[in-house]
Amino acid sequence: MECLIFTVQFLKTIVLVIFSIFRAIVIFFIPTRCRIKDVTNKLVLITGAGSGLGAALAVRFAKRKSKLILWDINTDGLKATMEECRKYQSELFIHTFKVDVTNRTQVLEVADKIKNEIGFVDILINNAGIVSGKSILELDEATVFRSFNVNAISHFWTVQAFLPEMFAKNSGHIVSISSLAGCFGINKLSDYCASKFAAIGFQESLESEIRAAKKFGIQCLTVCPFYINTGMFDGVKSQPLLHILELEYATKKIETAILSNYSILYMPRITYLFSPLKYMLPQKGMLYIINLLKVDQSMDSFVGRK
Repeated sequence: MECLIFTVQFLKTIVLVIFSIFRAIVIFFIPTRCRIKDVTNKLVLITGAGSGLGAALAVRFAKRKSKLILWDINTDGLKATMEECRKYQSELFIHTFKVDVTNRTQVLEVADKIKNEIGFVDILINNAGIVSGKSILELDEATVFRSFNVNAISHFWTVQAFLPEMFAKNSGHIVSISSLAGCFGINKLSDYCASKFAAIGFQESLESEIRAAKKFGIQCLTVCPFYINTGMFDGVKSQPLLHILELEYATKKIETAILSNYSILYMPRITYLFSPLKYMLPQKGMLYIINLLKVDQSMDSFVGRK
């Protein structure tokens, strides 16, 4: 009997897998504009919104008339982001909070204030991130802990703060801005890669928990870009086949992925080939490809944001 049950479940799984492939192909060819959801007046919370990608995403959602909650430890940066957003909507609903996302107590306290005084967070974008650009032997204890706390562990605190209400409403969207460095180890990025690997693992586990709880109204998105021209990776080198992404391009792709309910986004598009190659090729084979693209040398001239 157990063998029969397993056989039935196996065949059912094969059908579902084939259906998921077919669905992905159909969605790929449907014009994006036909799949975009409306986020007008939706409450969007972005961490690390004081500069770079977080600030640019805030402007994107401002243009779509979303309500914004911006978190950062850089108050001057938050002010600048808010002023930029107001260029597109003078009456835009924006709240800024100085929050250290590595501080669980502070995250939960501010989250409670938002839920009690502002409302339900529809979209949570875990964007805050840092990079040291140091080799493994140059890293000290504080730098390693800081990388993990900002790039990965902070996601536990923000999700714990807002997921219960999303569960209660069976609605919401949780976005993790990870990196291709969370899929492949890169020279002089050991702490960054390890923390981004952790962020991807966290997001995959989170989505699994949400599906197990049958909360299908809650969406998850993991974003894995190559280097983005935000200042964070100033000085890095790239090749034409795998080039540094412009901020406008990256934010547009992320915005589309959120509004179209993607589960994962790789940038640039060629990097969608990397994951299957990583598991199909011998390890040294993948290293040859990384060497060809000079990814292993990309951090040699790293300067970073001042």
